[in-house]
Amino acid sequence: MPILGGMEACDERWGAKWRTHFTCSDQKFFSRMGLISKSIQQQAVIQEKETTDVLKEYETIFHEQRKSVAGLIVELTNLGFIVQRGRRVRRS
Repeated sequence: MPILGGMEACDERWGAKWRTHFTCSDQKFFSRMGLISKSIQQQAVIQEKETTDVLKEYETIFHEQRKSVAGLIVELTNLGFIVQRGRRVRRS
């Protein structure tokens, strides 16, 4: 069922709770796609380029990584396009 605004709208409205009925692998996929989406938007602003130009750059990296979303995330992190967050700390 299509949702206006897609994954971003769901994340803004419900946070990560909307993903709870999906499998762990689906949740990870949604998380990775969200990272890529945010990175595309940020790079378009930083580099002052059109979104389509940034997508073309990412597409070449994606093909170099054998069409792997996980590989794309790793490469974008290495290039500094995605900032690696630290581990979450448990508070007691």
